[in-house]
Amino acid sequence: MSSRNFYPRRRNSTNNVNKNRFARLFFLLGIWLFSFSGAAYAQPSFMNGSSWSQNICPGDDISSLLAVFESDPSVTLTWSTLGGTPTGGTLSSPPPYTKQSTGAITNFNGSLYYTPNPGTTSDQIFFRISDTHGSNLMVLTLYMNPKPSVTLGTMPTVCSNALT
Repeated sequence: MSSRNFYPRRRNSTNNVNKNRFARLFFLLGIWLFSFSGAAYAQPSFMNGSSWSQNICPGDDISSLLAVFESDPSVTLTWSTLGGTPTGGTLSSPPPYTKQSTGAITNFNGSLYYTPNPGTTSDQIFFRISDTHGSNLMVLTLYMNPKPSVTLGTMPTVCSNALT
């Protein structure tokens, strides 16, 4: 038997160390080039997240629920709805709307009122915010406050524009 069968080959020979050094340098250089090649901006996102529920009264302004965050001040934001108008009511002026990003929190431009159809107790509206970096969705679930009823010992939720 030869001695090679009992003793493994040296792994840290000068040749192997130089090959590993080159591989590590190449790997680190690639990471550096791809991670620091310029300013990285994220896609816009709704401040309330991807799903939000809200109790409202008929005719309430829901535009404050559509605030978004976008870190790039040089892009134009576009609000739109998916599937057209809501099924259980109407929006005062349906999107699309556009507005220049502020580089931070950008509020929806103007007012957006939701009026439910008679008998509607809840509705879902699918909103999309988009710019050149991408887009994000939000499902907004609206629950209608019921007409007030008087029960002794409780305080009812009353809409300011409720009929008697």
